[in-house]
Amino acid sequence: VRDTWTAFAQVPAEVVPLSGDERIQAMAVASRVTYRVRITYREDVTPRHRLIWDAQTLQILSVVRVDGGRRFLSLDCGELR
Repeated sequence: VRDTWTAFAQVPAEVVPLSGDERIQAMAVASRVTYRVRITYREDVTPRHRLIWDAQTLQILSVVRVDGGRRFLSLDCGELR
């Protein structure tokens, strides 16, 4: 059985490739973290979702509320191959 994906939402985002030092720090959490994505807060975003950015599919590895509030989310992501 093949997984199928459907579009869930389109949101503006800041996508930042992690530097070498940031990747080393991120490996403590998940060895595949290669991007940090910042979006406006949404309650419905989970690691079960995927992101499409610049013709790449990114797997969400963790979802963190920035400043513990409801303004932004920081998503640690890795390239899905």
